[in-house]
Amino acid sequence: MIEKETVLVLGAGTSIPYGFPIGKSLKDEIYTTVVNSKNIILNELATPDVLNRFIDRLKYSPEESIDAFLEHESDEKIIEFGKKAIVATLLPYEKEEYLFNHFISKDEGKEYFNWYRYLWNQMNTSFDDFEKNLSIITFNYDRSLEFYLYTALKHKFPGKKEEEYKNKLDSITIIHIYGKLGYLPWESKEDKKTVPYNYSFDNSGQDIRKLYENKIMIQNISKEIKIIHEEEKIENPAQIRILLKNAKRIFFLGFGFNPINLERLFGDLQRSDSEIRGTMYNMSLSAKRKAQRILKNFQTQSVWNWEKQFPDTTIYDFLYNHITL
Repeated sequence: MIEKETVLVLGAGTSIPYGFPIGKSLKDEIYTTVVNSKNIILNELATPDVLNRFIDRLKYSPEESIDAFLEHESDEKIIEFGKKAIVATLLPYEKEEYLFNHFISKDEGKEYFNWYRYLWNQMNTSFDDFEKNLSIITFNYDRSLEFYLYTALKHKFPGKKEEEYKNKLDSITIIHIYGKLGYLPWESKEDKKTVPYNYSFDNSGQDIRKLYENKIMIQNISKEIKIIHEEEKIENPAQIRILLKNAKRIFFLGFGFNPINLERLFGDLQRSDSEIRGTMYNMSLSAKRKAQRILKNFQTQSVWNWEKQFPDTTIYDFLYNHITL
């Protein structure tokens, strides 16, 4: 089991091993989908004028990601449609089959192993103690980690009542700072309609009833999605501060160290006694240096060994070879 109070801060890179498009690939997929009318639902979620403006702005945008594009956009209609496009594009990638392989993929000589499985085995303990000492703050919209933990929990401890599994997962703090792709069936939100993992997403328009249901679902989910520049409060800021203040260890995984994101995490909270480490996989030298300067503002320990504390390596390798959970 995890021995010390640990907070994992998850960035977009944590979803790469499970097939989710991020950064440029997500931006490009949204653009080609809208331009080529590959998703009939999206075509009906905005007027032709908004669709044309969205296509034109996105085509010539120099930003690397759809989030950065929307962050610098002032047209509220385009921002609104962009959120719907994010939901409609990411939701079909939530597939159970992507989550339960040990070896996921290779990229530029690096192997992406299943870090969810490794985390599970570090948490491995009795059913009663399963949730102890772990909290998760994620900047991702997908719900793959909580679905993995829920599914693994049911198979590890079979024969319990459904309510017991639900309560156990509810007891693990998982905060999606910028919202998520709907509530999962076991999450107790009576006023919110749940969206199952592996949702059967028909965007062909062949089933009119299903098309209507999907449109309403995407509209509702998109209202919960936030982007960096918006003045809306992040999810549960007071709870986040408490988690970070009490944590003995804070590990950044697949995180880009955007200054705004870090400020929203820590606020005016200064730490000196927690262990702060993480991955800086495939980041440029200038991006690493900038991240280092920012992190020093939030952590006042006197000795920093950047190569050791923030190695340029995959999440699995970091968890397996660089830290002890």
